[in-house]
Amino acid sequence: MAKGKKRADKANLTHNANGHTNGHNGDVSTAITTATDSDRRVHGNVDGDGRVNINGNGDIVSNNGSDTNGKSNGSSGTLSSCSSSDSIAALSKSAANAPPPMYRAIRFFFKMCLHSFYSNVEVEGIENIAPDGFPAILVANHSNSLTDAIAVLSTVPPKSRSMVRLTAKDTFWHKPGIFNYIIKSAGTIPIKRRKDYDNQAVDNTGAMSALTDSLGTGSCVCMFPEGISRYHPQLAPFKAGVALIASDVLSRFHDKPDFSLTLMTTSINYLHREKFRSDVVVTFHSPIVLTPQQDTKLYSTDKAEREQAIRKLTELLENSVRSNLLDAQDWETVRIGHTARKLYAGDLGTRISLGQYVKLTRKFVTAFSQHKQETVDTKGAAAVSVGEAGEGGFYDHKKKGDSLDMKQPGKMNPDTAEKIDRLAQDLAEYQDQLDFYHLKDYRIKQGKPLANVLIGKLFQRFLLACLLSTICIPGLFLWAPVFIAIRYQENQLRKKGPLEDNLDEIAQYKLMIATFFLPVIWGFWVLVTLPLALITGPAIVILMWLTIRWLEDLIHNAKSMLSLLRLLFMTQDTMFSLRDCREELADRVHEFAVQYLKLPEDPEDLVKENQTMKANSGCFWKTFLDGSHYSYNDIPDLSGKVAIVTGATGDVGYATVVALAAHGAHVFLACRNRVKAEEAIERAQADILQLQFDYPHAHHHRYAYSDDKKQLSAPKLDFLELELSEMHKARASAQVFLDMGLPLHILICSGGIKSRDFELTDDGYENHFGINHLGHFAFTTALLERIRESAPARIVILSSMAHELPPSMKAIDFKSLRAESTKVKNNCVRYGQSKLANVLFGKALARRLRNDRVYVNMLHPGCVESHIMKDMVKADKVEPMMRWWGHHLWLKMAYSVRDAALTPLYLAASPEIEDKDIRGKYFIPIANELRPNPISDSVDLQEELWAYSEKAARGDNKV
Repeated sequence: MAKGKKRADKANLTHNANGHTNGHNGDVSTAITTATDSDRRVHGNVDGDGRVNINGNGDIVSNNGSDTNGKSNGSSGTLSSCSSSDSIAALSKSAANAPPPMYRAIRFFFKMCLHSFYSNVEVEGIENIAPDGFPAILVANHSNSLTDAIAVLSTVPPKSRSMVRLTAKDTFWHKPGIFNYIIKSAGTIPIKRRKDYDNQAVDNTGAMSALTDSLGTGSCVCMFPEGISRYHPQLAPFKAGVALIASDVLSRFHDKPDFSLTLMTTSINYLHREKFRSDVVVTFHSPIVLTPQQDTKLYSTDKAEREQAIRKLTELLENSVRSNLLDAQDWETVRIGHTARKLYAGDLGTRISLGQYVKLTRKFVTAFSQHKQETVDTKGAAAVSVGEAGEGGFYDHKKKGDSLDMKQPGKMNPDTAEKIDRLAQDLAEYQDQLDFYHLKDYRIKQGKPLANVLIGKLFQRFLLACLLSTICIPGLFLWAPVFIAIRYQENQLRKKGPLEDNLDEIAQYKLMIATFFLPVIWGFWVLVTLPLALITGPAIVILMWLTIRWLEDLIHNAKSMLSLLRLLFMTQDTMFSLRDCREELADRVHEFAVQYLKLPEDPEDLVKENQTMKANSGCFWKTFLDGSHYSYNDIPDLSGKVAIVTGATGDVGYATVVALAAHGAHVFLACRNRVKAEEAIERAQADILQLQFDYPHAHHHRYAYSDDKKQLSAPKLDFLELELSEMHKARASAQVFLDMGLPLHILICSGGIKSRDFELTDDGYENHFGINHLGHFAFTTALLERIRESAPARIVILSSMAHELPPSMKAIDFKSLRAESTKVKNNCVRYGQSKLANVLFGKALARRLRNDRVYVNMLHPGCVESHIMKDMVKADKVEPMMRWWGHHLWLKMAYSVRDAALTPLYLAASPEIEDKDIRGKYFIPIANELRPNPISDSVDLQEELWAYSEKAARGDNKV
């Protein structure tokens, strides 16, 4: 299969109402509102070659800033390039995409600092990160200076993206120093900024050209198109740098039909960023994928057309980032949004995620912002909600069933506007009263306890404060240099101007100071206690970490004591007045939330949604332990359906056959040994009867039985000879079935092996890969046309959790498939390689069948008490300890064969698969969706495997 088809399913740009991507016939977007030049801060024109230019600040300027090749002279705002020829030259080398040791060290250390100084760091949408090998630009808001880069660098999983290049001002390359050395050694891109050169014109031609070459080799670059870092409630209008770079990249590689550029928009929300141990939410949105074939307007020779496309792409990026930010015109709107959220769902506390907390608050903030804007400007919708085009609008980045997805209401009528205005005023006044008395909303809701109860609680908290203060003393001695330096720097920054203008710098210096002092403090005390360094080394780290947590509890405890003291001296009349005000406001907020914002009547429904999101969050063990989402009672009547199950005589395959036949399907047992198959068919008669007795309320096909339980009408079970180790025999077996003239509604590929030694199949391929993948590839593709004709149909491919074990950075070592490889010695890794091939094959097949009613999905059946596992435990080459572990623990914890069959049965028979259009997904027991190894998302690798398998199926020994 030619590589020209790669990424064909992703070669789209715009998002539809469900947050998916749609084609757009070459335009960047046909569904967003085009802003004026003054709104966008994007001015300028296109040069004679049809190229739009930008200056060092990221603005589009006149055509005097482009070189003869039409390359852009600038970047996005603060991300600008360098005169360091060595750093720039290194960008264009493909080897430069491998993270240098300094980058790995910085990423590790930044991650430690981020989690030390921020209490909760929540990441959403990791599945939207383009994997290694895909040219990508990560686009994020820039509200917290250096901390933004640290947040991005720390939250992108190395398994998904081994390296994300950052950018820095080129003056770092001109000065000595440890910090400068670290920046230069971490693969950072040097950018010139006008403000560093007395606002003179700067030339970033070399850096931009090298950056374009680097993207062509599959790099990922992080950029912040706001152009400045600032503590402000509203996102700054994006500059055009990212769009222009994307334009140049597409222009450079327009002759490559398989090229695409992924734009990964990211929203970073800091909650009280200036405070110690605050929270961070990082959200990666659905990617925007550009291709030279689909997005021709971005590099059109027509000046007006190209300029408009760049403007629209810039707006598209801004709206995507804005879609998950607490974005308002002023801090007062954010404040009353928080107050409204507490009145509506304050009882939920930590039972909802930080992401839901942000989305819920954002619903209120957006509504109040829209009202304010419509009051001031009668021309249109609120500036803060640009891009959230109403119900079913452009930016519904959502998962099904999420009540918090933005559904922008239409223009308010006068009555509604008046109600919202009064509500906003009353919320502000209520919050003013809370601030005056220094109380939280939940204290008012609970009311004032009796005096003796308050005194008792105060005494308890006093004792806790004494305990926490005592145990914190040793750790505070270690932390003292950090806290003193941070406090000094904070005081200096506060003198520079209004606090809100400097809070982002305060947060930045907090991390920078910690980054410098922590290793110094640790090294100093390790040297002081050198004879005991093996003990004190880890002990210092543990003590400092525990001190942070204890100090956090001490601060919360102190705040609680102050609140209790205020309650103690508050009069009952004041409390009653506040409670009455709160109850009346809570009713109005609830009515507003349900009727206008379309939030659930019962806020507890948000907790249920949070539990569902956690179950599908991508963590294997969380999902694994979540329990069963499918049972034998859920299997529908399958009368009239024809199914083929490979590996049908063993364990999961056999249990699947029994269940399908018990529900009326005509099942073919596709396996090598006729004797075993006939024995299985005979045994299945009794097992079908037993299944019907065990699940009397299931939708079984009611076979007739006599009073003594003898079967009078038999289920339809037939043998189909299938040899998976030889591809021509697998195709011949498919032809035998095709000659019968029967439809094929269900194909379950469950056959497989896990041998202990390296062997070759009769076709000359490594045994695991040949049987587990190539045999099924030949068999399935030979049946594909019949399956299409029989739609709706299902193809279910059994993989394994072992697919997480790639043998190399390429994931599949194709050189090891014909001979024993020096790189892939481990048999478990060889097995994992074949199981990864199952996932890649399933995804590639699902993509090819996306326009048909044929649903292809993959699964891990679970740790099954199967004959393969039992043989492994008994194997002579297994170490005694591992054999004991396998016998006493693994097999004891394993699923029964009947339960293990439920996941393939769900994918083969459940109406949900068709109703929800579930394709190309990966599941684990029981019927839980899970994101597979990110490597499997690589369309390049899928297509490479498909092409290799096609050649192998044709008998091409030169593969």
